[in-house]
Amino acid sequence: MGAELLIETLAGLAAGRLSPRRQDDGHATFAPRVQKADAALDWELAAPALANRIRAFSPAPVAFTALAGDAEEGKGELLRIHRAAADIGTPPANGFTPGSFRIAGSRRAPRLAVTCGEGSTLWPLDVQAAGRRRMPIEDFLRGRVLAAPIGEQGTPVGRFLGAAQAARLAEAQ
Repeated sequence: MGAELLIETLAGLAAGRLSPRRQDDGHATFAPRVQKADAALDWELAAPALANRIRAFSPAPVAFTALAGDAEEGKGELLRIHRAAADIGTPPANGFTPGSFRIAGSRRAPRLAVTCGEGSTLWPLDVQAAGRRRMPIEDFLRGRVLAAPIGEQGTPVGRFLGAAQAARLAEAQ
């Protein structure tokens, strides 16, 4: 739509049908500077909103989360998510709280399904662990010990921290 509007506007200016006018600065608004903590993912949001945030924070500062575990001791593992897809299909089974994840797919092509708000699911596609290179989720999962069952209705195998906790952990590291 933007490309079509640009062509129409340039043609209108060239033909003399349009005349430029100054912007009223009184109606302008300012956005605050984006901080790294703003890129922490809040799993209470619906998956489409999270997928849009991931896209908005790419290429920098890159959306991130942290694996729950030793986060209380400041030893949680940060995970950057570069690309993701959203699924607003059927809600997950009972026991799947926002931020919980399960391994889906097969051992050959594992996928990570993260439960989000409103019963939606986020599917990370490209991730980057701290100190590692960016990689497809399949490679990331193959490089980890997958003791959990694989399958669409598998039980949650882990949990990501909330946005505030992940942001605090990122500041500490």
